[in-house]
Amino acid sequence: MPNNRIVQDPTEGDVRACVEGEKFGVLKVAPNQFMQYSGPMRLRPTYKLEYKNGSTDGLYQAVADHITKEQILSVLLRYLGGDTSWQSEFRWEKLKLPQGIPPKRPEVTRPLVAPTERVSWIPSLAKATTFLERYRIVLEGLHGPIPFGSGFLEEEIAFAEEKLALRMPTALRDFYLWAGRFEPVTQALNRFYPP
Repeated sequence: MPNNRIVQDPTEGDVRACVEGEKFGVLKVAPNQFMQYSGPMRLRPTYKLEYKNGSTDGLYQAVADHITKEQILSVLLRYLGGDTSWQSEFRWEKLKLPQGIPPKRPEVTRPLVAPTERVSWIPSLAKATTFLERYRIVLEGLHGPIPFGSGFLEEEIAFAEEKLALRMPTALRDFYLWAGRFEPVTQALNRFYPP
């Protein structure tokens, strides 16, 4: 709810205030039964909406090209009131979250890349179409080819997301999957913590 507060027995007004004032909110109606949203971010210009139905069945995410603040508010208010019509508002996809603690992976080490191994990456950068492609070109231009196994497993990311009850932004998720264990980047100027 607003300002990281927990509101017991939220009203329609509480839900409206949360959606209007917060980029993230969770509406819990019973133990292990909730709906949560996160607002648009710089690299994701749409809302995200997820729910858990109280069973051990998992977490579901709304699948849509664009979700507006008005749609979020409408769905949350119906959810609060016990109206199940919100289920037909979107197509819902079960998120694949691992069970238990993922296995520990071996440490990844790599010797520093000599300047002669570095490639000119500026021309390739102009052709890249996604954040991950651009980031990969820059990182490999600075450090040479990133060794296999430098990223976290999908299961490790999903486990962390489940434990934290949130979904990572796509750019951060892609980074962790591709180079999240590559210490020349993760332990340099700004430190990245494992998910």
